[in-house]
Amino acid sequence: MSKWRKAVVIGLLISLVHSLVADLVAARAPDSSGNPAAVKQKVEILGVKSEVEVLVKGGDRIFGTIQSIGEDNFELTTNGRQLRHIAYAQVQSINLTKPSTKPTASRIL
Repeated sequence: MSKWRKAVVIGLLISLVHSLVADLVAARAPDSSGNPAAVKQKVEILGVKSEVEVLVKGGDRIFGTIQSIGEDNFELTTNGRQLRHIAYAQVQSINLTKPSTKPTASRIL
């Protein structure tokens, strides 16, 4: 097998393992249900650079990427590249937006 082909296979395997671990972590994340401490814990589990959907108390949905995680709030970059500060107390729920688009073994092989 050529070096290039080995590198591609290794890269795909690393991507697959990372995706599977991320899915497991997201599945074990606590239900935030509007509790600021639980919301903060879930944001920390999801981590920076995660693409999320945030349901804010009052019914608004915000889609974006987590940019930073603070003590009382987190920063989210929305699709319009606008940086929004969201307090944990304002969040009803937060979830990954693309859990089903991650590579799986059946798609790779």
